[in-house]
Amino acid sequence: MLDEVNTAIKVEKARYCRRCNNYLPIAEFADAGLLKSKICNRHSPVTQNTTRWCTVCDDFICVSLFRKAGQNFLCKKHMYDKVGRKAMAKQRNDPEKVGYNSIRNICYIDMKTFKQSTIGLKREEILLLTQSLSKDELLNFAIVPIDPTQVMSLENAVVISRKLRVKMIQIFKNNDQERYEKIAQKQKK
Repeated sequence: MLDEVNTAIKVEKARYCRRCNNYLPIAEFADAGLLKSKICNRHSPVTQNTTRWCTVCDDFICVSLFRKAGQNFLCKKHMYDKVGRKAMAKQRNDPEKVGYNSIRNICYIDMKTFKQSTIGLKREEILLLTQSLSKDELLNFAIVPIDPTQVMSLENAVVISRKLRVKMIQIFKNNDQERYEKIAQKQKK
């Protein structure tokens, strides 16, 4: 009777290692238990926790190249190719959002110009600052900080024309911050 039970239970003798791309004896794996490790003992345990399989790359790549949310088998690059590209095109082509996206992009460029870490304005705040403008007029305006050393906020932002913005950015790049702030304060009124 005991022999019948042993023959009914299949004992795993070999397992496929995803790193070696080969079948190896079960003794080569870290745990022969229930978890069934997919990587053999020949590879560093550190790399087992810091790499992940991407099905499109067909390779193990660094965990930081994957999105944090969800357990998928696509790295950020291939996830963007699959889903993100279509979503971005849809958002860019939405006539209701073209003006907002334009102002947001300019804020992002200015953030880099002023060497800041974040834009500082949320979507609702940008819409609040530009509520007096129509959707068609938004393409002719930009939002810049009054004090370029501080992150933009409702108190530290002003809506100006794009032509004036170009002049103000040039003034800032010429290290004349006082003149920049005077022009911005004048536009705030």
